[in-house]
Amino acid sequence: MKQAILWIEAARPKAFTIPLAPIAIAGALAYSQGSFDLLLWLNTLATAIAIQVTSHFANDYFEKPCSIEGSTRVGPKRITNSGLVSSKAVGRATCIAFLIALALGMGLVLKGGSSVAIILALSLLAAIGYSAGRFSLAWTGLDDICVLIFYGVIATAGSYSLQTGSLTPLVLLIGLAPGLLANVIQMLNNLRDCEEDAKVGRQSFPVRFGKEATKKAIFVCYSSVALITLALSWQRPTLLIALLALLPSIPLLKSLKDAEKSEQIAPLFFQAAKLPLLYGLLFSVAWLLG
Repeated sequence: MKQAILWIEAARPKAFTIPLAPIAIAGALAYSQGSFDLLLWLNTLATAIAIQVTSHFANDYFEKPCSIEGSTRVGPKRITNSGLVSSKAVGRATCIAFLIALALGMGLVLKGGSSVAIILALSLLAAIGYSAGRFSLAWTGLDDICVLIFYGVIATAGSYSLQTGSLTPLVLLIGLAPGLLANVIQMLNNLRDCEEDAKVGRQSFPVRFGKEATKKAIFVCYSSVALITLALSWQRPTLLIALLALLPSIPLLKSLKDAEKSEQIAPLFFQAAKLPLLYGLLFSVAWLLG
């Protein structure tokens, strides 16, 4: 039982809200166009979650040489570093998750063709490349932009295209919103681990530009989501409902302003993780009502 709990924690299910938001929005957009396949939508969501689990397991596996990790870590424990599970077992779990994601994704490729195959390949590559080696996305500081692209624009546009067989600039704009919300989570994660990252040479956004710049960037992300929503509501007033999802960001930003230690930042990460799902659901409902 304890082993099962460890693996569930390693998969980090609280972060599943990140892929759910853009795929929910894409589903609502497609449904409003009279083109929605529930089984295809579920396949898309399952593939996205499997890719995310692959990334989490791979991160756990490839970060095992990090000597400063241990009982002092504030964020979610990496089961390899903590000695709770062998490195070999985590490596096997990463391969299994990868194969499951690939198998699920092949169903999408059969539907969407070569363009979906390219997206699937890039997504799986990014899942492993996030933490594999000193030139990984996490070590070079490219993780933020990749989260914005993959969990925003690509997830929304790709899901919509699978359902409808088409793509518009409006869908790309809409996809920025969940991507920005996901990026906040990534920035908070890096902000929490800033001191540890600096010690081992990981060039995350907070390490490169400082904590205050990161806090300002988080504010810009939330503000940009509000502006995108307001712009869209000009033609579809019901989308103003989606702005309610950003209300929890106000106390979060207030807490973040004075947060300096990792222990103060860690709880904000989990608060931010709820916003993509809330926004995705409210946006979807508002779009269908309009």
